[in-house]
Amino acid sequence: MAKEIAVCCEDTDAVATLSATTHIKKFRREQGVWELVGVLPITLGDISGIADLRKAVASILELLDGCKILVASSFIGAAAYHLERNGIHLWESLDADLFSLDDILSKDEADQDVSETVETKHNFVTYLGNGVYQISLTEIQRQNGTITSKQILMPILSAGTFYELQIDCCHIPPWLEGELAGERFDSRVEPLTGSSKFRLFLTKKTCASGI
Repeated sequence: MAKEIAVCCEDTDAVATLSATTHIKKFRREQGVWELVGVLPITLGDISGIADLRKAVASILELLDGCKILVASSFIGAAAYHLERNGIHLWESLDADLFSLDDILSKDEADQDVSETVETKHNFVTYLGNGVYQISLTEIQRQNGTITSKQILMPILSAGTFYELQIDCCHIPPWLEGELAGERFDSRVEPLTGSSKFRLFLTKKTCASGI
């Protein structure tokens, strides 16, 4: 069965962030060989409201035309969240040569094997009221040690539809430290009583409605 991967690209053909994409390259793998089967122009522009968001997501889904794997150098924002909600598997990579496509495909297939045996990440999110949510990385990863903290948290952080997110964990993942260095969240850490774990509180600058 043929496998397909779509890659977000800039004008220079370098792998682009989702927001800076000018065209999407679509690759198909048949009998172990990758071939470029399409170059699809797209301009997302500034996404400043719900109408723009729906239009952007619909445009990408139309171009993907059944392809379930999308690669970009970075996925940030609500569009990425909604693409995942529409069944698109998002992978970050700075390369899109034939070797890296094989690597991405292998990781994606392994990731889907994990997802078949684990409940959806959102089933582990508890709503506490007033825009406050709580999630336990330790509990999710206790049930399946192969799922990563980034796979769990990035869709929630990208959507940004919370006022405060409380994360129970054993340590702050390095990639999350990068998110905290930005200007999106205020943060604080409190130890959990009687445990070696702690709770990380992420508070948005502006309140938003539920996940």
